Amino acid sequence: MRRTDVLQGMRRAGDGQRQPLLRYKVLPLDNAGSAMATSVKPDAELTRRLDRLAETRQRSAHWMMREAIRQDVEREEARESFRQEALKSWREYRETGLHLPLEQTAAWLNTWGTEDETEVPGCRT
Repeated sequence: MRRTDVLQGMRRAGDGQRQPLLRYKVLPLDNAGSAMATSVKPDAELTRRLDRLAETRQRSAHWMMREAIRQDVEREEARESFRQEALKSWREYRETGLHLPLEQTAAWLNTWGTEDETEVPGCRT
């Protein structure tokens, strides 16, 4: 049996309760590498908003949902990449002690775009 992930955005209703905003199931690729069907079940309000926007953009609601999911995945991938890079930098700092003080960094950045632009300063221990 294949594992699936259910992703669900939430919003606060008028009474303060959390309600599903958009729910979609992400299914793994089949053995041939083809995408499998995905079920998206937006609530009535979101469906109306999506239909209005799709009509304005002259796109299908299906296209709009696919694009929104694609952008969300790209944003989350970029966020995770940034997090991993920060963790790697932190590990390197703990191992080597090399760093660039804030004052030195700020002074260097302030030269950007000027005639007196300088090279990146060297790290310290």
